[in-house]
Amino acid sequence: NILNLPFFILGKILNKKIIYTPHCYYDSKNFLAKFIKKIWDFTIEKMFYKFSNFTILLNDYWLEYATSESYNIKNVKIIPNCVIKNNYKRTDNLEHNKSIKDIISISRIDKVKRIEDIIKVVVNLKNKFNLHIVGVGPDLENLKKKYREINNIKFYGYLTDKEIDEILKNIDVFIIPSEKEGLPTTILEMILKGIPVMASKIPGNISILKNLNEKLNFNIGDLSEISKILKAEQFNINPELLENVIKNFTWENRIKDIEKIYYE
Repeated sequence: NILNLPFFILGKILNKKIIYTPHCYYDSKNFLAKFIKKIWDFTIEKMFYKFSNFTILLNDYWLEYATSESYNIKNVKIIPNCVIKNNYKRTDNLEHNKSIKDIISISRIDKVKRIEDIIKVVVNLKNKFNLHIVGVGPDLENLKKKYREINNIKFYGYLTDKEIDEILKNIDVFIIPSEKEGLPTTILEMILKGIPVMASKIPGNISILKNLNEKLNFNIGDLSEISKILKAEQFNINPELLENVIKNFTWENRIKDIEKIYYE
């Protein structure tokens, strides 16, 4: 957010319309980082809300957060992250009648994403699941070293979209066990591709999944619950969930909301 400050000031000097979009508020466990964030929240962040023409938030949870922090929410608009529906086609050649199922995680590899939660579960389900982990981040090398002897877990690092699409042809379920998310577009992408989603019950995830994915949602860090869901193997997408994603989270259906903000 600090990178926004000079543009914000310049916009005010030039009398331009300012649209501010905070995507997620992460709470650091480091005391100094928390202290600096508190100073920022009660000074610069409040200024962004107060003097921007519009503030775009991703879901109702972040509106509740802004209200609790006494930010000026008079000009807040809720518009979620969206994707272009026509860019995502249903994955072909999916074979689900396999003795060993395939799980994929696609994310930044750091502690807030809680990738190790699913690793710990899959380590104990060697004859039932393979775990494919795509992404880079500060925890990647540590996890690779820690679990290098586990043959049903594979780390890919960075992959192109084309390379990911090839892997998805054999995937039975996508998992996102994060403790914090803004509004993850990977969930949208997987659903549009026909890949069922297991997700932690956090606001960013549930703002998409609502109550339409309950058999595949789990509490943060609940390894026994994750294991139970995997063993049940009820990997499917509720047709209502797909309809909700297309209606509320694709730019084909939401672009007018953005146009109103920028052109009204």
